[in-house]
Amino acid sequence: MKKFDDTFLSRWLEGTLNSEEEQEFKASKDYSDYKKIMNVVDDLEEPVFHEDETYKTVRANTIEKTKVKKLNFNYVYGIAATVLLFFGLFYMFNLDKTTSYKTNFGEQLAVTLPDGSEVTLNANSFLSYNEKKWKENRTLELEGEAYFKVEKGTTFKVVTDEGVVQVLGTEFNVNSSKDFLEVKCYTGKVSVANKVSDKTILTKGKAYRITNETKENWGFNTEGVFWKGGINNFTKMPLPKVILALENQFGIKVEGYTNYTDKHFTGSFNNTNLELALKTVFDAMSIPYSVDGKTVKLK
Repeated sequence: MKKFDDTFLSRWLEGTLNSEEEQEFKASKDYSDYKKIMNVVDDLEEPVFHEDETYKTVRANTIEKTKVKKLNFNYVYGIAATVLLFFGLFYMFNLDKTTSYKTNFGEQLAVTLPDGSEVTLNANSFLSYNEKKWKENRTLELEGEAYFKVEKGTTFKVVTDEGVVQVLGTEFNVNSSKDFLEVKCYTGKVSVANKVSDKTILTKGKAYRITNETKENWGFNTEGVFWKGGINNFTKMPLPKVILALENQFGIKVEGYTNYTDKHFTGSFNNTNLELALKTVFDAMSIPYSVDGKTVKLK
């Protein structure tokens, strides 16, 4: 079999082979491989350059040099390999692309996941997951608070900074912030593992909370999710977390509560009326306060 060197291949690319050479090349076992590579190169579009003087100069020099150089097949092969690598990397990064949702202060958002599971985000919360890998890995990340209604299927995980909540198919609520994780199970069964891997199993009507490494368990009424209806409800909640809920719902800033970090609040506030909400929380706890625009100062 005749060896086709760079000169021969260059003449083939230029279309200057005679009929005998053309037939011999087409009959060779290497012809189909060369043809496929050239098809990839032919499909490439010319890159778009910025039309400033620097790019014009670089482009002119490149074109001028190309006119006096013979086409090297190894160079063409390198271009094709680069193209294939580019598309491979593009595909890989596309697989890792995440879908995310963010709510503003006082906003709620309903999200339907790829498997039909439903999530309702509470105010100032963030949710993200990998849609491309969802069928194989039903895992999402949460910052803030959300209510989940999960379709049955593979293991469903909610990852937070303070721990991981895992289920197969159920309804539950997760509230997470710095040094705080609270989970309520409305139906089915929920497994909660905090960041030190201590595991707790919750069934319907059971709740779990860990605050600064202090763990609590209690029962609650599963009839309705209060915050979805505009009412934020709390059971022996540390006051700083109640204040965080006020800030998230009304877009305010509460100052001067460091003297009240050991207090707990049981009750609720309406998230549509700031004045009433402040009275409901702070007047009930005999904590004096003043309001200056979007700033609330505790005394």
